Amino acid sequence: AEARWLSGESAPTARFASSSDAAAWSLEVLARLTLEEQPGRLVDLFLRGAGLPFDAGERRRLRLRAAEFADKDQTIAIYEQLFTEDPTDPFATERLEALYRAEGKRAELLVLRERQIAVADSPARRVELRHELACLLADAGEASQALTALRENLDQAPGHAPSAEKFAELLEAGALYPELAAHCEDQAARAAADGQDIAAAALFGR
Repeated sequence: AEARWLSGESAPTARFASSSDAAAWSLEVLARLTLEEQPGRLVDLFLRGAGLPFDAGERRRLRLRAAEFADKDQTIAIYEQLFTEDPTDPFATERLEALYRAEGKRAELLVLRERQIAVADSPARRVELRHELACLLADAGEASQALTALRENLDQAPGHAPSAEKFAELLEAGALYPELAAHCEDQAARAAADGQDIAAAALFGR
């Protein structure tokens, strides 16, 4: 009987413009009944519904509904699938990042950020995301990889202040003094050229 509901066979199809509209109506009715009688089955119901030939927006909506009732592992899996399908989806990305942070999934968070960098829609956004990646790498004790990411940022955007500051911080922490001196001199010259004399003096002094 449930299969007939999900396929829309039990819906009064004359009231709907298409079989998919009838199936959507049937699914909502079945969801209300399931919520009252067997709320634990809602995740499976919505995910099965998302497998029906709805349009992409409706399938996404059904998976988001499933995530509302899922346990943590199921929720993460749902948002991972949504992110894989569309890594520019801001809601799925935000929720997935929050879940990774809450569960201490640092490796997964790094992969998430790398994927975001790959599909970023502008150079400025890539620089911003790469700086965030470098901070995550530094926090994970991967200073060498963090420095590599920051070097790439400074090659593409030499004036990106957060990257420049983090780069100097990591060079100093790693006692990489010749590169730190060269970096500070370069940043000081840029500050002086922009009329930022106080900042330039501080960088030269560093």
